[in-house]
Amino acid sequence: MGPAFGESRVRFAALAEFIRELIVEGTYEGLAAVRARGQRLGRPPAMTAEQIRHARDLMKAPL
Repeated sequence: MGPAFGESRVRFAALAEFIRELIVEGTYEGLAAVRARGQRLGRPPAMTAEQIRHARDLMKAPL
C-alpha cells in the first residue's frame, strides 16, 4: 500500500465527516420544524391524567 492509499483514506474520512454533518443538520432542522408546529416530541405518556391522579390518591391513603 503506497502513498495513494493514505490520500484516499484521508479523502474518505473527510467525506464521511461532511456527510455526518449534513445528517445532523437535517435532524436538527426536522426537530425544529416539529417544535414549530407545536407537536409533542419523545415517548408517549405511560399513564393518562386520570391514572396519575388515582395513583397519587392511593399513595396518600393510609395502609
